[in-house]
Amino acid sequence: MQATITYLLTEQAQRAQMAATGQPVTRKQQLTIDVTTPEDIAAFSVREDGTLYMDLSRISDLAPLHHKLYRAEAEGWRDIPPHLSYFESGADLLDQMRDDLATAKATREAKAEQERLAKIAREEKERWKNDVVSRYHAAIVRAGLGDLDAYRSRRAGSIPFPGIYEQFSAELDAVGLGGAVYEEVNFAACRAEYDQLLALIAEENTRQIAAINARNEAKIAFIGDWVAKHPDAELRQQHADGLLCRDEVISLIAEEAFVAAGVPVEAGYDDTYCRDNDCPCGETTLKCLPRGVYGAWKPIQAALKHLDDPFELGWDVEFVRVRECLQRDENYEPGGETAGPRRYFARLAMPHGPFRFERMIELD
Repeated sequence: MQATITYLLTEQAQRAQMAATGQPVTRKQQLTIDVTTPEDIAAFSVREDGTLYMDLSRISDLAPLHHKLYRAEAEGWRDIPPHLSYFESGADLLDQMRDDLATAKATREAKAEQERLAKIAREEKERWKNDVVSRYHAAIVRAGLGDLDAYRSRRAGSIPFPGIYEQFSAELDAVGLGGAVYEEVNFAACRAEYDQLLALIAEENTRQIAAINARNEAKIAFIGDWVAKHPDAELRQQHADGLLCRDEVISLIAEEAFVAAGVPVEAGYDDTYCRDNDCPCGETTLKCLPRGVYGAWKPIQAALKHLDDPFELGWDVEFVRVRECLQRDENYEPGGETAGPRRYFARLAMPHGPFRFERMIELD
């Protein structure tokens, strides 16, 4: 099958041909070539009569992108300028088109393969990241830290393994997995780093268990010493017989410690509240105390600050203001006060030897 190619000569090409032939040479030229393969046919336009053509003379800044050449150019044919120099034959032009289109096809295929491999790498990286987080999550659960969200929200002083999660997050950021941008990373090296991190968690877990065991042994020794010095001979004998309940003796030790520290007796309140929006009942956690209430707390605080704390357990307190609901009382008469007076309480945690005792007291 034959196809015609119409193109424009440059002025320089016109002069060269006129010098060679001694005849006028028109700017618009036409070549007829043989086209045999489907790939070659696809590069040409088709007239109504079914003949193939390519009109390169129509290419200009004002020409619409309607010619099949633009399909060829879109495929990577970039070497043909808008006004063509002289071609010795149409076959030369077709050969150039074939080479360029073959190169473009290879480039496309290489790019597609690169994108496919990049997608696999991204999926592997995401899968590995999820695996690392899952492994870390499992490790801290085994270490008794609970779920990650709860672990993040706990105060630094109450975290059994301070700094572990912070180091884990830093490792993620260091390899580009902590943010939205995934960078190329050495998976093997990262796995080794996280294996080391998990080993660190296991080491911390072992250390913590050892500390817990040491504290439990200290509690047993403390109880033994306390009972040995107790004036009640029957209590000493009960302990010697192994029949003194641990909870009971700890309660006795706690009561003695609270009395020695000047802590008032255990107090409480009814925390059953109504759902009446107009009723002021309820409780509120406080960050400050009224002047009159502070006077009741001050001597307790002074005693706590001077407590012996060999295990560095520390003391802690949370203040609450309470108004009990009167509407839930069976003797409540409609029209009266719906909530009781304001009462102030302190939830107190106090160290004593290897123990940390808790008590709710009323400040009045």
